[in-house]
Amino acid sequence: MDDTSRSVFYETLRNKDTVRRSTSTPKKLFMAHVALQKQCNRIIKYQEQQRYIEYAGLRCKMQQMERKRDRYLMEKQRIEEQRQRITNLMAELDNRRALFRRQREKTMHEIRWLERSEPSDDLRRMCALRSDRLGLRRIEKWTRPNRAAPTPVREGPLTG
Repeated sequence: MDDTSRSVFYETLRNKDTVRRSTSTPKKLFMAHVALQKQCNRIIKYQEQQRYIEYAGLRCKMQQMERKRDRYLMEKQRIEEQRQRITNLMAELDNRRALFRRQREKTMHEIRWLERSEPSDDLRRMCALRSDRLGLRRIEKWTRPNRAAPTPVREGPLTG
């Protein structure tokens, strides 16, 4: 904007009567109009740029919030899956404990039956294996043979 149009523009802002007196010619009036229009266009363009910058900033912030929300939901889902897995493992552990308890009771019943009767060697070995698996040591006296036969010595590096 040149000096004359700028001065005309400022005069327009100050006092309309002054502009009318000082811009008596149509050319000066037209120049004042053009200067005012240019200034308005600059102001409008600046406001649009500011709105765009503000919009871009808000859009960026919104994307950040969406990413944060997605991370939160993923973490929440992962925690829920872990909770479900722990619940399943606890249920499986309870089932195994109940199965173990039933096996132990069955083995104890078999041990009592063995104590009352004279079982065969195969049955003794089977009960001994089962009780070893279950951690029972009460069956040990039945794993040894009743007769006084000597226990065979295994040949190995120490016995020659």
